[in-house]
Amino acid sequence: MHEISAVHFSKSPQTLEHNKNFQRGERDSTESLNPLQSTSTISLHHDASSKKVPIHLQSAANRLLIKNGSIVNEDGVSQQDIYVEEGMIKLIGNHLIIPGGTRIIDAMGKMYPFYRVHFQSPNASTQTIDDYYRGTKAAINDGTTTVVDCVVPSEDETLIESLKKWKAWAEEKSCCDYAFKIKLNSLNESKKVEMESLVKEHGVNAFFVSMKDAEGGDAFLIDAMETCTKLGALLQVQCESRELIAFNEKKVIEKGIKGPEGYSLVHSEFTETEGTMRATTLSSQLNFPLYVANIMSPEAAKIVASKKQKRSKSWRHAAAHVCSPPLRCGASDDLCQGLADGSLDVIASQHSTFNYKQKALGKNDFREIPEGVNGAESRMSLLWDKCVKNGSMTPCQFVAVTSSTPAKILNLYPDKGCIAVGSDADIVIWDPEQVKINSAQTHLLKTDFNIFEGIETKGSAEFVVCGGRIMLEDGNLRVMQGYGKYLPCNPFPSIVFDKLKERESQLNLNFEPVERSVEDMNALPPKLNGIQDEDDNEEDIPGPPTPVQTHPAPVPSQHESNFNLNSHPNNPDVDVGQAPANPRAPTVRVREPPGGQSCGGFW
Repeated sequence: MHEISAVHFSKSPQTLEHNKNFQRGERDSTESLNPLQSTSTISLHHDASSKKVPIHLQSAANRLLIKNGSIVNEDGVSQQDIYVEEGMIKLIGNHLIIPGGTRIIDAMGKMYPFYRVHFQSPNASTQTIDDYYRGTKAAINDGTTTVVDCVVPSEDETLIESLKKWKAWAEEKSCCDYAFKIKLNSLNESKKVEMESLVKEHGVNAFFVSMKDAEGGDAFLIDAMETCTKLGALLQVQCESRELIAFNEKKVIEKGIKGPEGYSLVHSEFTETEGTMRATTLSSQLNFPLYVANIMSPEAAKIVASKKQKRSKSWRHAAAHVCSPPLRCGASDDLCQGLADGSLDVIASQHSTFNYKQKALGKNDFREIPEGVNGAESRMSLLWDKCVKNGSMTPCQFVAVTSSTPAKILNLYPDKGCIAVGSDADIVIWDPEQVKINSAQTHLLKTDFNIFEGIETKGSAEFVVCGGRIMLEDGNLRVMQGYGKYLPCNPFPSIVFDKLKERESQLNLNFEPVERSVEDMNALPPKLNGIQDEDDNEEDIPGPPTPVQTHPAPVPSQHESNFNLNSHPNNPDVDVGQAPANPRAPTVRVREPPGGQSCGGFW
């Protein structure tokens, strides 16, 4: 039996009651939750002499028991088995009585919905090389069972048109379930009407803004926050200062730097820090919920000193690492700690891949390099190896940041994000001892470069179940193109808007008007010991001061000057015993000439 890694579940009384009923051999009132109806039969033909096939044999391929494992939920660990039927988790408990023909796996399991990727996404001059089939296939190989992609509308199409186009791509090729968020670069009344339709009719509850791409500055950001809050949608913002990036870009280009190293110089930590500080300040002041996406700097919310970026002489190697925001040197430990202590809520891959030829579009100018790196096939194993194995995070925390919290933010919980009775049967059986080596030679992606090349991790997926179907078994993938389904996301996720309501109640309490009586509104001071000052009279209150008119003093005539050399205190002809009428004449500025006193002359 393998050691448990991480799975979600909270044991419910309903589960225990079902277990008791099945152990007593009683028939549950809900047919879909009673797998013991193996004695029931159905007739395949109307002929009375025809053969009858037991129900449990017809659906045996859709039944699965995962046993002898520990389920690690975000709130605890339990030693229980999981019974799956028709793509749903039907039972959880010990010593389950199950129908014959059920596939049994002796392992431990967990479910991880994936939060953000870019598959088949158009760039300014090209398109990401991984489509929904290849991208979701690679994600499943790492233990991801649900993806959320970001729809990027083109200039000549509406938000709804772009969503329909993305859904058609995913419906044809996605191997696992998927949902969408919509990118906003600008906002007007027609787009606000579309946003309302997307939320109410199309199941979109999240919108994305990149501050470096958006027009309108703070006014646009505030408008987007307000619109999303009214609709019950969450605004996700990639925080980078558009103005600082433009300034840095001009300075770097003037110095003749056009290689990939220029990208990290332009997108310095200061650009991320300033953008994060500004967006979070606006959100806090206006009390609008905000999801800060793609944090690469451990000091993203503070003013920090910039760090020198390591540069690579290999253009291909350096260009392959260009992403937005850039990868930060030495930031992994701080970010891992942020995930562990709750400062950061979600770990996502920001998967967006291009091959060498596509990256070479910016060979002579880093501004033309398509932004994006791989991550869908490495996210889970890297996080486990770097954060859980070394003790920085517990398996429960690992489950929270990779599964439960993303599902709650998108309002997909508990259908996604937990292993519980009634939840989707998306389960990953995780082997914490299995070694995995990241390499472009072995990964399932179409890109010809892997930014994690040669990194060895310990802990990876052994089995992956999507919708009750085994997709990965002992390293062998058996995915089905187009198997995934679209997940409509309801607005007003409680994990976000419950906190918002609580904060609003506190703000309303602090901003209640103060009731004042007529006496309180009286501007006169109160009587001191019952004695009122005789001068306290409203008529004595002075009005505004009269402006003083000033005139320049007349310049005295030099002919009328009373200047006399004999009045000089250093004049020997003056009696020193007699005090001069004007001991220091204002017209005398120099007592002695430069170089000292001389004899005779005017001095």
